[in-house]
Amino acid sequence: MERLLNNLKQTSAVLLLAVLSCAIAQEVFNIKKTDNTILSIPTSEIETMYFSTGETVTGMGVTQESGVKDIDGNVYQTVTIGKQVWMKSDLKVTKFNDGSQIANVTDAKAWVDARSAAYSWYDNKAPVPGDPYGAMYNGYAASSGKICPKGWRVPTEDDWQELKKFCGQMGFDPPTKLKEKGTSHWKISSDKVTNETGFTALPTGLRTQNGIFQWRGETGKFWTSTEKESSVGSNLFHITFYKENSPLGSGPYSKNYGFCIRCIKDEF
Repeated sequence: MERLLNNLKQTSAVLLLAVLSCAIAQEVFNIKKTDNTILSIPTSEIETMYFSTGETVTGMGVTQESGVKDIDGNVYQTVTIGKQVWMKSDLKVTKFNDGSQIANVTDAKAWVDARSAAYSWYDNKAPVPGDPYGAMYNGYAASSGKICPKGWRVPTEDDWQELKKFCGQMGFDPPTKLKEKGTSHWKISSDKVTNETGFTALPTGLRTQNGIFQWRGETGKFWTSTEKESSVGSNLFHITFYKENSPLGSGPYSKNYGFCIRCIKDEF
């Protein structure tokens, strides 16, 4: 019986995703009940959709048009995936949430020598309106505890593992269901990449610990807030999306690398 219930729950979650995709396009979410009556709800009135059994919650959320605003005034749309609420785009903020400035380091040697929070734009080119890419932050900024808007934080390695686990439970291959579809930004894609979760991971590229920019269009690199001590100091774990249909990569990197940040809400 328990196995049957689990199968029904997983099947229902997949059906929910399919129906929700249609609902967003048509702006109305319709539920046909067993008595053949139909419950219609405008998607603009839906904050979150999920199945719950006891403490177990599965489901996909609807993006909030109001979004979340950082201290610079940048607005980020959000998406609920399983029990987690994520920003749908990468952080662009240039100040901490207490108003203090993050150093904009353009010089390669200064980037190498930095031992405090810093950021840069890829190739030191400030984004134009509509540019989907975020800033590149070093690990000191990512581990500061105050770079995301209040109520949000840099995800831990466990947060990313939970996201991967949920995708697996839904029958999804995490990279293909989390990456942006098509080749508008990814140099290589495939029909398997659908972004069904709405996470929209981009090929951010990175800034190396030597201050060099590389791999935009080919890989997406994101910091976690999980630290790992080494013989040369404290490193931070990161997550990597590849242009091929490869598993997500992870591991500790020096805080002098520059990766993007995708914030997660403190609690569901």
